[in-house]
Amino acid sequence: AVCGENSRKAAEIIRKNAAATKLEADLHLVVSDAFAYLKNTTARFNLIFADPPYGQGLAEKVVEKVLEHDVLKPGGALLVEAEGEESVPRHLWEKFAFSKSYHYGKTYVLLLRKGEEENA
Repeated sequence: AVCGENSRKAAEIIRKNAAATKLEADLHLVVSDAFAYLKNTTARFNLIFADPPYGQGLAEKVVEKVLEHDVLKPGGALLVEAEGEESVPRHLWEKFAFSKSYHYGKTYVLLLRKGEEENA
């Protein structure tokens, strides 16, 4: 699993949790800006979970960059946590084969799934 975290302090907590749960061998921790990582990686993922800081328009930007850099494998899913349903405009949802939102208080979790076809 690849885990990206911009904060060194939070990354250290992630490392400690991975060690405590004996999952450190399965973890590739990238301490970097997520958008720089998406731009430069050649990896493609089955699942991306994004929980960007609220109130900065980053949920929308995550979806845009995942599409722009084509980092989801066919059939892959993007889960984005955001504050408010409209944090990610519906026109971006329509670029995926499947979309659904879940509401938990003020928090929304948006599930977007890429089509099974390579160019979907």
